[in-house]
Amino acid sequence: MSYNNCMALTTKWQNILNSFWHKSEGNLVTATEVLGNGDIKIHYSNGTNIEIVKYVLPSDIPISYIQNLATSLDGKVDKIAGKSLSDHNYDSAAVTEVAKVINKVDKVAGLGLSKNDYNNTAKTIVDRMSSVYKRIDNPVVTGNYNIDWSIADTWKLTLTGNTTITQSNLPTGTNSKTITLYITGAFSLTFPVNWVVTSGTYDGVGRKQIVVECIDGDNTDIIAVINTL
Repeated sequence: MSYNNCMALTTKWQNILNSFWHKSEGNLVTATEVLGNGDIKIHYSNGTNIEIVKYVLPSDIPISYIQNLATSLDGKVDKIAGKSLSDHNYDSAAVTEVAKVINKVDKVAGLGLSKNDYNNTAKTIVDRMSSVYKRIDNPVVTGNYNIDWSIADTWKLTLTGNTTITQSNLPTGTNSKTITLYITGAFSLTFPVNWVVTSGTYDGVGRKQIVVECIDGDNTDIIAVINTL
């Protein structure tokens, strides 16, 4: 059998020859080198070469040049001189706890807290106690004169004319209180309509002691006793 007539051998040799580079297909890269300034030089089989200039970033580029950089920076905090960052995260739970501070009281050295609530009822009692043993001395009065039950327990009055006593801020509820008036002056004295004088009269002679007791918070039982001193 002639080699020239064998199609299988002919095809095999054609394939081998076709696998080699042909000059018609262009030049081959024979070498590459990196130059001192960072440029790259490529050498070809025909003796020519090209240089690829190293890319240098400009000195001023927008933040958007780096993908997702702006998003990442939005989650950061600024560094403040004299302060440092810690691993203690101030999260929503911490915010809730700090908000509770508005309902707290400051600790005072030497004092302790108790479970005894100081409520409005207790405050009212203390406010009433502030008038205990407080005396209003020697106002010169004539016409109408108001007795404020909440500010004192004793009055010393000198009448310079006919006088009518009025009153305000009487005890309420189950509260009771006794006040004492020391009055001088030869003038007529008119008491509130709900004062019941159980003994004595005001005749303007000498100094009179008038003891007035409110025994019922509805203010219907107010007893007055007039004594001559």
